[in-house]
Amino acid sequence: MRLVETPFENGRKLYEVVTDEGVHASQTGLSVFDSRFGRGYVECACICGVGTEPQFRRSGCVRTAFEAFFRDAREHPEWAVSFLHPFSFPYYRRMGYEKISYHKSMEMPIDKLDMFPRFSGFEPFAPEMEGELLSCYRRFAMGRSMMFDRKDMAMFPLRGKNKLYVLKENGQIHAYIVWRVEDRMVVNRMIGDRLVVDEYGFDSPEALYKLFGFIRMFDGQVLNVFFTDTAMAPEIDMNLRHYHSVEYRLYPDISAKILNLKTMLEMNEYPRSGGSFTLAEAGGMAWRVEYEDGCVRVKEAHGGADVTCDSPSLSRIIYGAEPMTSERLKYMPGVRIDGDPEDLLRAFPVRAGGVFEHF
Repeated sequence: MRLVETPFENGRKLYEVVTDEGVHASQTGLSVFDSRFGRGYVECACICGVGTEPQFRRSGCVRTAFEAFFRDAREHPEWAVSFLHPFSFPYYRRMGYEKISYHKSMEMPIDKLDMFPRFSGFEPFAPEMEGELLSCYRRFAMGRSMMFDRKDMAMFPLRGKNKLYVLKENGQIHAYIVWRVEDRMVVNRMIGDRLVVDEYGFDSPEALYKLFGFIRMFDGQVLNVFFTDTAMAPEIDMNLRHYHSVEYRLYPDISAKILNLKTMLEMNEYPRSGGSFTLAEAGGMAWRVEYEDGCVRVKEAHGGADVTCDSPSLSRIIYGAEPMTSERLKYMPGVRIDGDPEDLLRAFPVRAGGVFEHF
């Protein structure tokens, strides 16, 4: 077996494993995006399109590709983190990845949105609105970890029956929704089984309420509303009232591996109250972090660390993947506590996050 690599161009690369005879055995793709974290965006190396022909599985093909990727990552310190959608969490955990988010879908009868007045002020998207739509998306993405920065319309899910409508007021787009209706034949007529909301965005409470109001315009056409993912927008669930009528589904989603811990520590959004901690990755460097009034100073530390993490546990802490206290931290595999972890945990609280894209 040998590895064939395409040059890294336009944020993409392919690692292909072939036999000595040149037969394709396996491939692994790499795409680099700007991903929302803390005070802005960090470069995220996303692993995608991993696949091995059945006759070559369990022969080390994927591991060979990942070894090449990690070599590339050392040559690209601007890549701060790596994401992937794992087919097996234990498999990728051996390479340092760990789950940092869930995919959360929600379905409810449309008549259970009766707390919102109907609103007809959305209109179909037109190409000349592209700049305004991208601006609305970026405002929505602020404070929502992981979301990718979009440069154009290519990453919006506008395939098949999907339609894009926007709320435009005073010359600016304040909300948008990507939707489709799933119909089914009942005896001699089509019934709207459900309205599927594949994506949405909003920049204020008022815009969100109007988005709900627009969804209510489908009352009488569809029976249910299905949000394909609300992990990045807890505001949607916060505004519902008929909880017993809502069906929730959680699917483990994105796994991450921190590639440049110093960058992640510098980009994090810290609390106004001051604090300090020393964090180390097992087998790697330790960093002293001092923060106050939202500002931070990160420097290399020598000696002991307050908290030492292996690579999987480091991702869970940095991304605030779950509520954490000092007592709970003791139970996290791969963590060693030698000092006071309180200032570390205050700096990395639970944060909403996710991506609409399946990269």
